[in-house]
Amino acid sequence: MKKCAIILMVFGLITILSYTLVYAATTQPTKAATPAKAATQPAKEPTIADKRAMVKAAKISMVDAIAIATKKVPGTIIDGELEKVSGKNIYSFELVPRAGNIINEVSVDAADGTVISVGDANAADPTENPSAKQETAASEAQDKAEKQALAKAAKISMTDAIGIAAQKAAGTVIVGELLNDKGKTVYTMEVLPDAKTKTTKRVILDATSGTVLSIVNLTAAMIAAETAAEMNAAK
Repeated sequence: MKKCAIILMVFGLITILSYTLVYAATTQPTKAATPAKAATQPAKEPTIADKRAMVKAAKISMVDAIAIATKKVPGTIIDGELEKVSGKNIYSFELVPRAGNIINEVSVDAADGTVISVGDANAADPTENPSAKQETAASEAQDKAEKQALAKAAKISMTDAIGIAAQKAAGTVIVGELLNDKGKTVYTMEVLPDAKTKTTKRVILDATSGTVLSIVNLTAAMIAAETAAEMNAAK
C-alpha cells in the first residue's frame, strides 16, 4: 500500500508539474515581430519626356543660371544639373569658391533666376554618431581636395564646355560635371537633342583644351547601371 501511495503521489506531482509547465509556456507574452525596414528606393530617373518638359518650362538657360550662381558665390562650377525638386524646376550647382575652404551648393530657380539657396555641399549631419562623423569628415576632406584640384586643373570653364557640347550634339545641356577620368580632367555633359530622339547624348570633352573626346547615345540601361554603381559606392 505504501508503495502504491508513493507511486500515486509521484504521479500526481509529475502531472501537476506538467500542467504548470504547459501553462507557463502558453501564457508567456509573445515578442512582437520587428517590422522590416523599408528598402531605400533610389530616386526615379526622369524619362526623356520629363527632361523635355523641364527644358521647355525653363525660362533661363544653364549658362544664364551659372552667371547668377557665380555672381552670388564667385568661383568655379564643377557640377550642374537641371532637375525637378518638390515640383519646381531648378538648376543645382556645386562650385569651388575663390574665397573660403568649402564646396558650395547653389540652387537657382529655372523659371525666374532667383537664387533659392546657398549652402555647404559637405555640411555635417548632426544625427551621425561621433565615430561615423570622423569617417565622414575624412571622406569629405578627401572629396573637397579632389574637387579643388579639378577646378584648378580645368583650363576652360563649365560655360565654355556647355557651348561646345550643345553645338556638337545639337541640343540643350541638362547635366554637366567636371571629373577625373583615368588621370585626365574632363567635362562630361548630358545633352537633350533638339531632334525628337528617344535618348539623350553624352559628350565628353577635354577640360584643358576643349577637344571633344566622345559622343554617345545615353540609353536608359546605361543610366540605370551608373545609378546602381553610384549607390553601391555610397554605401
